[in-house]
Amino acid sequence: MRAEKMRLPVLLGCAFCLTALLFAFYGFVNRAGAHRMVSQWPLGAEIPMVRKGPYLVMFLHPRCSCSLASLAELEKLVKRAPASLSVELVVMKYDRVPQSDDDEFFTAIQRIRGAGLVSDRDGQLAKKAGAQTSGVTYLVAPDRRIVFQGGLTP
Repeated sequence: MRAEKMRLPVLLGCAFCLTALLFAFYGFVNRAGAHRMVSQWPLGAEIPMVRKGPYLVMFLHPRCSCSLASLAELEKLVKRAPASLSVELVVMKYDRVPQSDDDEFFTAIQRIRGAGLVSDRDGQLAKKAGAQTSGVTYLVAPDRRIVFQGGLTP
């Protein structure tokens, strides 16, 4: 009889814990990628700002599935942007950098008007900029002030 009285509170407690775990997991899965917020562009020497207009710098990992989605959004953005916008794509190379024209990642990069490609072989550029995930994008004003930082995908 005592076991029957304890059954309902135990079941309710288990249901509460399971619900809390599901909400925590949902929040983790649907959270944007991490990056350290910076107010001034820290990569002046590594990615020199030689043109007068604004710079858009995107960090990408060639094997991350979100990189292709980020490049697709960037392609749409660049088509609408003024020609004075400079675009630099920093490929965080830990295992490979795209080499051939048949590679989907490399093809997507080629579709971005005027984009320069910078290889970050040891991850030091990403670390210095605070980019911890693929797709992190910075819009840098000519005075090196960061006016946007974050992702482009919805």
